Amino acid sequence: MRVLDIDYKIYNIDEQITINIELRVFYTKVNHMSRTKSNSTNSPAPLFHRLAAMVYDSFILFSFLLLATTLALIANKGQSLLPYRIYFLSYLFIVTGLFLAWFWQKGGQTLGMLAWKIKLVDEQNQRISWRRAFLRYVLCLPSLGLFGIGLLWCLFDKNKQSLHDLIAKTKVVKR
Repeated sequence: MRVLDIDYKIYNIDEQITINIELRVFYTKVNHMSRTKSNSTNSPAPLFHRLAAMVYDSFILFSFLLLATTLALIANKGQSLLPYRIYFLSYLFIVTGLFLAWFWQKGGQTLGMLAWKIKLVDEQNQRISWRRAFLRYVLCLPSLGLFGIGLLWCLFDKNKQSLHDLIAKTKVVKR
């Protein structure tokens, strides 16, 4: 939408700038409201897009986990992490959860989801909370770990939600 400029001959320049700024803020809010309104009719994301986004994200996540492992080795002065295996695996679990939850909470999308134009939202098509994002991550592990049965659930669900999304009260939609 175009911003309207007022061409009044005002002797005080500050008032003219204030008028223009107020109009720009008004039109920005109108545009934002119209974009938010259109998001309420998002349709569920296809299974192929979800799988493709997961493949993209796995490469990014692998690189991130290499960095996290490097930091753990530096903290351990280059010594083997094998004696601390349970702590190290817990550390990787938490770091992975924070990584994914950060993307899901901030913009509703990981980089893979962004590439495939899908987004994670709650049941009201709003951005999800940190708590819900981490809950979804924890639920994803058994859902995907059991031969992907939880993900394949979206093929049979009337709302096309995977099992972990049903429990976490989230949904993956097309942008």
